Amino acid sequence: MSQTPPVMTEGSAEEQYRWLTELIFDSKELDKLGGMVSEFNLFEAMGMVRQEIRHSHFLGTLLNPRESHGLGVRFFESLFARLLYGLRDRHECQISLLDIDLCDYDDLQVFREQDRIDLLLVSEQNRQVFAIENKIDASEHSNQLARYEQSVQRRYPGYRKVFVFLTLDGDEASRDEWLTLSYTQVIECLTELVTDYGHQIPPAARIGIEHYITLFKRYFMEDTEIADLCRRIYKKHQKALDLIFEHRPAEGDGRAERRDWAKEIIAPAAAQQGWLIDGETSKNTRYAYLPWDNGQGMCSSSWSKSGRVVMFEIQSGTDKLDLKLLIGPSSDATLRDHLFVCIEKSAVAALSTRKLRHSPQWSQVYSLSLLDKKYLGDEPDEALCKKQIDKRMQYFWSHDWPLLKETINKAIATWS
Repeated sequence: MSQTPPVMTEGSAEEQYRWLTELIFDSKELDKLGGMVSEFNLFEAMGMVRQEIRHSHFLGTLLNPRESHGLGVRFFESLFARLLYGLRDRHECQISLLDIDLCDYDDLQVFREQDRIDLLLVSEQNRQVFAIENKIDASEHSNQLARYEQSVQRRYPGYRKVFVFLTLDGDEASRDEWLTLSYTQVIECLTELVTDYGHQIPPAARIGIEHYITLFKRYFMEDTEIADLCRRIYKKHQKALDLIFEHRPAEGDGRAERRDWAKEIIAPAAAQQGWLIDGETSKNTRYAYLPWDNGQGMCSSSWSKSGRVVMFEIQSGTDKLDLKLLIGPSSDATLRDHLFVCIEKSAVAALSTRKLRHSPQWSQVYSLSLLDKKYLGDEPDEALCKKQIDKRMQYFWSHDWPLLKETINKAIATWS
């Protein structure tokens, strides 16, 4: 894969040596961080950080009420109650939150890879089926969701059905029939169960669940003690760490590289438009539009350190690069509802290829593909990829951004 030339850190050799020695001398926080990330983790040791099938196996075990984890049906009921609570229209799904509360799911059966579906949960006595497609890094392919729907319809005629698309960040599925679920919601659910029912969970099972929670906080979730410590260390020793980063070995799957291509191309126009980088992970970069900060409640989120509710995000996957506009978590659910309804009723909704869907955590209200799969291979042509990103972003700035900005501005102005 071609490498983007690094932006060299300024400073003489003597200054660079001093930065590195200061980093080493002031090592208490580094030692603490090292202890936190080097602590033994069962799932990390098994090499399952990004292996979808192993995540599916573990979640399937926890969802099975007859397994010896001590949770019974609590994980299933809590997770699906959390998912269905976010539906704005109770008719949007064949099974409701009320069903989850009133039905007995002790007979729940969990099938793995039946008709190639990651997880299939079946309650014969309630005549209900729950299909879960699990994506850690990969994206949809070959019309698979439509095929899974057909398989479930054929195998379970007359049953009420829920289709769930589970991803790290709550990405929307290509089909409206599939509800969006993020791993953040899964981890929040498990954390609450350990806190509330930990005394009923056998020690071995509790250790396993806690290791699983730690795995996600370590690798995938931003707002954790580890992430906060990383930010503090970087702020204190930015020059030394940038210098180390410049001389790192070339490696990775290209997601960070593609994200950086987009950042580079977006930067000039972003500065003119009042966009500011709010946060960054190995594959995502979030942008805030500063005037929106002045709106009532627009900085009331637990989503990021800034508290912003609405942000753009570059999402770099293994075979795609997208720019999305997201409504994130907020302490005021009515604000999120108001923003979503205003967008749903505006011309912005026509920019989406499918119906917008509101959720209690992240609601994606706009998406633009910056790089299609055809541009990405083992060694993508950097110049060609950048040309494509630039073409898509020019269209965005001239066509979609004015409409998005006007719509959100009106939504903020009418909120009280």
